[in-house]
Amino acid sequence: MALASMTGFGLGRACGHGVVVEVELSSVNRRQLEVRVSLPRGMEWCEAFVHRAIAGRISRGAVTAQIRALRPPSHSASGVRTNVDLARSVALGMKRTAGALGLPEQISLLEIVRFPGVIAAADPAADAALCRRLLGVALNRAIAGLIETRKKEGRRLGDELSRRARRLGAILGRMRRRAPEVPGRHAAMLRRRLKAAGWTAEANDPGLRRELALFAERCDISEEMARMASHLERFFDELKSRRPAGRALDFLCQELLREATTAGSKANDSVIAGLVIEFKSVLEEMREQVQNVE
Repeated sequence: MALASMTGFGLGRACGHGVVVEVELSSVNRRQLEVRVSLPRGMEWCEAFVHRAIAGRISRGAVTAQIRALRPPSHSASGVRTNVDLARSVALGMKRTAGALGLPEQISLLEIVRFPGVIAAADPAADAALCRRLLGVALNRAIAGLIETRKKEGRRLGDELSRRARRLGAILGRMRRRAPEVPGRHAAMLRRRLKAAGWTAEANDPGLRRELALFAERCDISEEMARMASHLERFFDELKSRRPAGRALDFLCQELLREATTAGSKANDSVIAGLVIEFKSVLEEMREQVQNVE
């Protein structure tokens, strides 16, 4: 089954040139897609980028994106940038050289920072380009993780919905077997009441036949049951669909409820009324689960 839940979590991380970008995504139920983005100072420019990336792969749900960056794309207070990785390499190289020459390791911070590239003027444009690239990688990883958890939960939901839909089909089958018996049972009951009241009527009495014909027409739920069967068939088709099916499943649940309510009010039979109550109870459980389907 290809159902996806609207509940999920994804985490992505990307590193490069002293910059670490992390993206944490979480999603919950929502009828439409809603994206909320929390950004570190200096990265406001990426909000629209995050929105577009998520909207391109997620269709429903409230998605919260937490963006974290070790060095956001902005000038530091001193207007300089330190390449810690390079400084570490320089210090290690100086230690090795001193050891090879048999000299004491007298390495000072001043000597390290004098090495070209360890400390340089901050370049906002270069930082922004780097963070944009790292953000893209981290965001794609987070979205992939979010989709995978939503699919995993969707498979569980699909199994539950399929099981309950089969229960609805079984209840509908019992209704179909019972419905043809209702007019005959009503006719027998009517004759018993007439007899108890001291009235006698022949089987072909025009008045009795007319009353029975009207009752049979009023209590006929064959059309409602046919539509319920059709809706259930489509429900199973939607469970197997490769496209987001949440809205379609919700609509079918509403239609099933409407047809079941009509059948219960028309049937004029206690057994069918009980089956309708059972049908609605299972359907309500399904509707609660469908609310979480993308």
